[in-house]
Amino acid sequence: MKSIHYLLIVSIIALTFLWGCAQPKSNTTDKDPINLNLKNCKIEDQRDFNDIFNVDFVPLETNDSCLIGQIFKVCYANDKIVVLDRNKSKQIFLFDKNGKFINLVGKTGGGPKEYNSPDDISILDDKIS
Repeated sequence: MKSIHYLLIVSIIALTFLWGCAQPKSNTTDKDPINLNLKNCKIEDQRDFNDIFNVDFVPLETNDSCLIGQIFKVCYANDKIVVLDRNKSKQIFLFDKNGKFINLVGKTGGGPKEYNSPDDISILDDKIS
């Protein structure tokens, strides 16, 4: 009985090695590549970015109180522009819809209601979080 189990185990191991050493199938085909000539292609329906999205460019006020180093995220809600600079100044700036600086949001620090380095911002029900 032991010899039958031994023979069965050896057979399974041998078959596993034989299947493992088989040549892998090639993914290449014998078809010729398709060449496309794009020189004479015409784009029939070109759309301007402003046709799809309503975009307004608002220059933000710049003074010693609101020097933004690197803009990471911008949110717009209720005629307010909120800008996150998480890399340089590590501040959250609040502007009106015309780009006039209103104030900084929160304070940096380690105390209550202070932040060390803001990572993200969002606006929900007139609250910036």
